[in-house]
This record gives sequence, C-alpha cells and structure tokens, in this order.
Amino acid sequence: MKIFNLFGDKWDETRDREGWHIKEAFVGHHIGGELIGASMSEVEPGNKLWPYHTHYANEEWAIVLAGEPTFRTPEGEQVFERRRCRLFPARGGRRCCPR
Repeated sequence: MKIFNLFGDKWDETRDREGWHIKEAFVGHHIGGELIGASMSEVEPGNKLWPYHTHYANEEWAIVLAGEPTFRTPEGEQVFERRRCRLFPARGGRRCCPR
C-alpha cells in the first residue's frame, strides 16, 4: 500500500511567476492511482492556482485543507473555509456517474 502525507513537505512542481506562486504535489501518482488523478496545491495569498476553466469530460473536486481560498464559478465567487469540499461537475461529454 502506498501512502502520501498531505501535511508533509513533498512537492513535485512549483510555479513562480507574477500572480501564480504555487507548489503542487501529484498525490494520485504517489499512491498509485491509475483511473483518477489527485493533486494538492499550496497557493500563496493573493495568487491563483489556475485560470477560470471548465472540464467537459470529468468532474473536479476541491478540498480545502487550510486557508480560505476564493472559488470562481458560473454563479459567482465564493470564499471557502478549511475542511470544506466543493464539486465542480463536468460541463458536457460523458459522465461516469449519474447525477
């Protein structure tokens, strides 16, 4: 069994450019995932993780471990507290699970 410590200090990638200062760990890869990916990111205050985007063939989850990030959605912006989870559904194409 492969294990990854979410509160450790193992990062696979960093981005260090204006407005995009982050660290990222490819958790799914570290624990042997083949069908579902998972990554964990640490975003410095005032920075962005990704540009606003949509996935058409897969859903995406965001689980907040620390801090209070702001998520942009079609409904507007929403601040999340730690320990919150948010689903971003696929916006078209084939879904793997019924609604």
